[in-house]
Amino acid sequence: MKPDDPIQLSENFLRRARLKRDQEFHLQRERQQTKDRQERHDQDDNLDILLTVAMATEQEVAVFRARLDDYEERATKHILALQRKLDQEMVEKNAMLDQAYILDDGRRVFKIHDEQRVIDEFGQDVSPDIIVPDEVPNHHPDGKLFIGTLNSLSKTHEALEKTIKFRDRVNEMQDEVDQGKISKDRLQELEQEFEDIMPDILKTENAAPEQKSEAAPDREVKTDPQITLGGM
Repeated sequence: MKPDDPIQLSENFLRRARLKRDQEFHLQRERQQTKDRQERHDQDDNLDILLTVAMATEQEVAVFRARLDDYEERATKHILALQRKLDQEMVEKNAMLDQAYILDDGRRVFKIHDEQRVIDEFGQDVSPDIIVPDEVPNHHPDGKLFIGTLNSLSKTHEALEKTIKFRDRVNEMQDEVDQGKISKDRLQELEQEFEDIMPDILKTENAAPEQKSEAAPDREVKTDPQITLGGM
């Protein structure tokens, strides 16, 4: 068997190496060309989108952004005011509970004088089988006042939760607007949502003085001259 020529072997090796290198070069060039074509295609698609979707102007975005900032500040002020009101109403409620008539089972009850019925600390009627109105001395707080405080607490708490939720959503809208380009349709969606979720307590700020007075009159706290919240 004739041995292989070392020179011939070396030339064959170099030839195969060049062929492999050329194949890799052409393959890499094809991949790059495919990538370039895809990028140009994506750019064309993006351009088509920009041409077909009407974008909001900088002025339109700025006007909405300023309104978001304004109502974020208003909402924050109302949140603080509502929290103070809630705290005060809790003080009033606890003061009346401290002076309530106490049943043998520990429940605190109140007599509603003009309706001749008895309610517990949750505003629920107490059965006459347990106690009748005449058994509750008149020096204890009137149940009507207590129910009024419970109702006011509930409304204040609801208004506080809605206002906090509104402010949180306003913050999310601010972040979205600040991200950059926004379409007219999307801006209109945000503006409509903004109006829809605005709490009544903020809407009444924009009403005329006489409308505001009718829509949200200040709560007058009435006291019974026979009741002293400081002690029995």
